[in-house]
Amino acid sequence: MLISFMSGIRRVILVFIVAGLLSTLVYFIREKVSILRFAVVIVLVAAPFYFVIPYVGKYAEEDVPILYYRLFTRTEETLKGETAQADENRIGFFKQFQDEITTYLLPRGMVGNQFNDDPKTGIYMDYPLLALSHILGLPITLFIILFFTLKSYKSYLLYRVTSDTSPGVYANVTTIMGMLLFVEGTILVHPFTTPLTGLCLGKIIYYENVMIH
Repeated sequence: MLISFMSGIRRVILVFIVAGLLSTLVYFIREKVSILRFAVVIVLVAAPFYFVIPYVGKYAEEDVPILYYRLFTRTEETLKGETAQADENRIGFFKQFQDEITTYLLPRGMVGNQFNDDPKTGIYMDYPLLALSHILGLPITLFIILFFTLKSYKSYLLYRVTSDTSPGVYANVTTIMGMLLFVEGTILVHPFTTPLTGLCLGKIIYYENVMIH
């Protein structure tokens, strides 16, 4: 929690929040806990953060201004409908993908991700779905996403019918990976991350085979 927050990177904090909510929801569904109890738990967990955040914000503003700007100022701007340059870029990438979707029907070759050398290639890191569509073609990309979505769902079903939490964990992780396809591409690019991506995808295939047998 501390590392996620102190990173000042909103997508890291978003993943932390989504992972917590998703894991809690999945657990409550398996245990057949009512939505009301789920809401109570969320409120009890969120309430301390609500009261602590103003003090953290004051400390960050005085001692870690860059953290204050990246976390508090930019979040406030987003809530007001104001978008930072990075957010505007992502919106622009999405619109570009919509406008040029027919050009991604067929594979177009590998892409570069070293945007420090070529700023134009930063689009593939900020919108990795575009990179997959460029490399594989949109139909194959959609097929792969659907394939792993079904595997993840079956892994979740295995979690529901057994006492093993591992299938539920990997189902949640791959769900988050799907979310990241629209915001951040390190899960597909960075050497220290891609083995974990492969592990998670391999695990949900493995758990489907366990369920079948």
